[in-house]
Amino acid sequence: MARNVGTEHAEGDVFVFCDGHVFFQDYWLDRLMAPIRSGTADAVNPGIADVYDRSHIGYGYRWNRALEAEWNLAVTKQQSVSLLAGGCLAVARRAFEEVGGFDHGFRTWGREDEEFSLKLWLFGYTCYAVPTVRILHVFRHTPPFELAWEDVGYNFLRMAHLHFKEERIEKCRHLVKNIEVAQVEKELLAGDVLQTRKLYEQTRKFDDDWFMSTFQIPF
Repeated sequence: MARNVGTEHAEGDVFVFCDGHVFFQDYWLDRLMAPIRSGTADAVNPGIADVYDRSHIGYGYRWNRALEAEWNLAVTKQQSVSLLAGGCLAVARRAFEEVGGFDHGFRTWGREDEEFSLKLWLFGYTCYAVPTVRILHVFRHTPPFELAWEDVGYNFLRMAHLHFKEERIEKCRHLVKNIEVAQVEKELLAGDVLQTRKLYEQTRKFDDDWFMSTFQIPF
């Protein structure tokens, strides 16, 4: 992933990732990084508004009972959120490196920011929304790259196999649509996912039960 490559050449102690089609306020960066600098948070999102509908502002994500990401809309103060949106986020170098950055085994697009946020929490780091900072984002109706359902499903199942207990993995199998799950899992398990999972289990501070309970996700 290009963002991981970028961090290999960065020299600062905070990494900031932004999509190419975003617009910023004056002095936004210092204010966004302030919770990281103060030790309040390890990774943060600003409020992210639709450039064509500026009244619609999201402050990070949350999962619903089908593990679909939904925007947090009613955030009025700096607070923890379960999932960060990748369109504009800042993260402390130490946290990014400790969790191994964005997953190296994901394909094309889908779930990468959710998996990264989940991993941060499981490793004992914190994700916050900073509503006093807002950026504008151009949300495209269609992606500027070829997108296959197989890749989206693959990423979802990889996230499940990396972090969830078996009962949740089975639930995830039933949530995946438009692909042959058995074939995708065969390809997935032929790679490094089980070895990576074992490494995470030896290092992380919390498990998926803790995460679901903490953020009241009925899954």
